[in-house]
Amino acid sequence: DRLRRAGVPVYRPCASRNAFDVAEAFLAAGALPQVLCFWNADPRLKLVLAKFLAHTRVRIVDVSPGPAMYEELDAIAEFQQSIAFDSADYFARLDALVVKYSGGLAQARTHVAADRVALIPNGVASPSAVRARKSRELVAAGRIAPTKHLELLADAMRRVRDARPESRLDVAGRAEPHHHDWLDRAWTKLNRGAGINWVGALPDFPAQVSRYAALMLASQQQGCPNTSLEALAAGVPVIANDDGGTREQVIDGETGFLVPRLDARLYAERALCLLDDATLRTRLGENGREHVRRNFSLASMRERYAALFQEKSTYAANPKVPSATSRKGPSHHGETPGTREAPPSSIHRLPATAAADGANAISSESVPGP
Repeated sequence: DRLRRAGVPVYRPCASRNAFDVAEAFLAAGALPQVLCFWNADPRLKLVLAKFLAHTRVRIVDVSPGPAMYEELDAIAEFQQSIAFDSADYFARLDALVVKYSGGLAQARTHVAADRVALIPNGVASPSAVRARKSRELVAAGRIAPTKHLELLADAMRRVRDARPESRLDVAGRAEPHHHDWLDRAWTKLNRGAGINWVGALPDFPAQVSRYAALMLASQQQGCPNTSLEALAAGVPVIANDDGGTREQVIDGETGFLVPRLDARLYAERALCLLDDATLRTRLGENGREHVRRNFSLASMRERYAALFQEKSTYAANPKVPSATSRKGPSHHGETPGTREAPPSSIHRLPATAAADGANAISSESVPGP
């Protein structure tokens, strides 16, 4: 809705979740785009569209959220074989692979030539003013999944509440559909004595996070998490484990606390340090705001992507990759659909997808069961 209000066209190509259906509907919607940017897209859809466009001048850019991208491709080896287009073909077809933190450059360069790897950290807006925080509440926010280690945060909160019984942890975010059952089963156990309050999705999280004493983040396979950036920009210290791009945001003892491993005791100790010391919270919060302003600005991110999208495609067609443009007529599941040749026209971006079959899960919200 925010994109539409800003005048950005947003649409879903079709109701189907099948990668072939989505790809064919997307390409049938009009002339081929100048730039196709995959952002958290289903790996099957990426492969199908890349093969579709194997012999075109369309510039293909993939924004990697982190190591999970490579694992997702490895997990669908059978699908790659079925369409005669594997991950090596895919990476060879990419004009650019975007990584969001410097620690991800080395892995990206094992798949794509160094001159086609771009480092573009996420950027967030910095609030013009931040109100003083007297809260004793903590917050955890973001996509809700087993890899977010809510059970560890619950254990940490029990330890915190042994010393400060009034402390609570608000959990804000959404669960993808395939995690709904897990969340329903786990919620009652998670909340037992932990003082956890489920607040659901917070669309205005950047404006609301400033009321908390600290953000707690426990996750694996991180790229450049927006939630922690938004907290830092609002002057809220972050307690996070050392994973992926988190260490480039959370400077230990300066913008928050970076714990060396996923350990509930360490999280509880850091949380109590912040809850007990308002001066420390203020100092770390001010440092965090400045760190984001200097290194993770929305303007800088926007400029880098604009420059990347405006570059010309450097892809040279590989004759060993079979063309997906020779077939005419309707396509069928299990085959590579045909597409018509047309001059590039405008930039299109695929909807973010999370499920393996190409479903868009962003709008789905899970509310824990009783």
